[in-house]
Amino acid sequence: MAVRVATAGAAKAHTSDVPKLKYFDLSDFGGISGRGGNIRFFLLVNGIQFEEELVDFAGWGAGLKEQAMASGLSPGGHLPLLYLPGSSQPLLETFAILRRLAKRAGQYGVDEERDYMADAAADATVEFR
Repeated sequence: MAVRVATAGAAKAHTSDVPKLKYFDLSDFGGISGRGGNIRFFLLVNGIQFEEELVDFAGWGAGLKEQAMASGLSPGGHLPLLYLPGSSQPLLETFAILRRLAKRAGQYGVDEERDYMADAAADATVEFR
């Protein structure tokens, strides 16, 4: 299950043996989950243990974004980020992260038709944003 960690400082190298998902805390916005919620849902549904670091908008706007951009952790200055065990460089971009996780879980890259359907479903969610 997920372990929640409040964030207050700059990102550090991920040394845990489980992935760490860093995304916006949107609990004050009616429970919506944003793009980080898609990744969180995938991890939970697939029984993958992970840590999560929730970032509030005030902290992100008060310097965390600039730190992430300057350090190269988030060149575009956006979240979510996913740190894999032993990696100091996070994965970027929601759908790329989801595809990478699905490949690791043996759910993507096996059947071309199935992959197409997964891509079409993922891309369709962009229209709702």
